[in-house]
Amino acid sequence: MGDAEQTAFVNALHSMKQTPAGSGISVYDTFVKIHADAMDDHTGHHGHGGGANPAQAHMVPTFLPWHRQFIWEFETTLLAHDNTGLLTGLPYWNWALDQGPGSGPWGVNFLGGNGNPDNSNIVETGPFSPNSNWFLYDDPNEPLVRDFSQHFGLGTTTDIWRAMQVGQYDAAPWDPSASIHESFRNHLEGWGEDGPLLHNLGHVWVGGTMSDVSEAPFDPVFWMHHAFVDLIWSEWQLLYGLDNYLPEDMALMGFGADDLLWEFGVLIGDTFDFSQYDGIGYEYESTTIVPEPSAYALMFGSIALLWAVRRRRSRGNVLFRGPC
Repeated sequence: MGDAEQTAFVNALHSMKQTPAGSGISVYDTFVKIHADAMDDHTGHHGHGGGANPAQAHMVPTFLPWHRQFIWEFETTLLAHDNTGLLTGLPYWNWALDQGPGSGPWGVNFLGGNGNPDNSNIVETGPFSPNSNWFLYDDPNEPLVRDFSQHFGLGTTTDIWRAMQVGQYDAAPWDPSASIHESFRNHLEGWGEDGPLLHNLGHVWVGGTMSDVSEAPFDPVFWMHHAFVDLIWSEWQLLYGLDNYLPEDMALMGFGADDLLWEFGVLIGDTFDFSQYDGIGYEYESTTIVPEPSAYALMFGSIALLWAVRRRRSRGNVLFRGPC
């Protein structure tokens, strides 16, 4: 992303934050609230089985489909708030290659930097500081907080390579205890036996707001982080099949391909083919490919970027999500 694209991205986010939604909060904050509400196991919504639908966003097979649809809807709204026409999709943050607190998306003109340890880790730099009126929707006095790399490092290219060796999408008991050697979903989501992996590491490394599962989308890096997670899943699908999803057993209510992602009214199975997504489709400008290990590079033969944008087919014929 050039400077103009980065500025367009920031301005579109602020436009969403300043635009009221019918819910009484802003358009941006509506997405934050959707994520927070999705953590509730007892939503009161009812599926075709007559019972309350289970939470689908985390720690279950629908983690990847749910977030693919979530960031697609966010991206759709983001593009509608871009008055420059420069944005073609969400940028992603390749945290496997870009692991420094002073590089990548953390520029003062883009996402800002780390929080100030002498001021409750509040982010005081960049366009999402308190000076830019960026506060949490349910607390007008709660600013964005970051606390980089206090306890864990970020996932590495070797970590991604290990996850990509798992050819089965998920495994019983379909929760965080599923073996990471049998469940690609659980491996990528990051519920490892010896500590957090991949997706989870991204949240805890940024820390602060990102480490609070209910508030995480309040930090704009959330969308770039999940675009990269989606990129990894899309690469896995190209290796093992677009519809290689488990479980198939419809008795596991709420997680079969023919069940609904009830927050969005979309069938789980309709999220599998990113190339034709929602009748439009998107693709990534680059891949997760890295110099090491060599076997991983041979699988794809593409050049990695630290951050780029994915673009929709409705903008410039194809939507790419590429490095920022």
